[in-house]
Amino acid sequence: MDQNDLRQHREAMAEEKEAVPLVRARMLKVNMNDYGSYDPSPSMEKPHFKLIPN
Repeated sequence: MDQNDLRQHREAMAEEKEAVPLVRARMLKVNMNDYGSYDPSPSMEKPHFKLIPN
């Protein structure tokens, strides 16, 4: 390895170290409660019986 390769490797490692905190902060912002079951409002559900017109 020559000096140029070592410098490029060192710069690449520095860029990776800078990117890691950004990714970690983004991961901490994810709210896992958003992935619960979907419970639609009662007006959107189909009736359990056939409606009889008046």
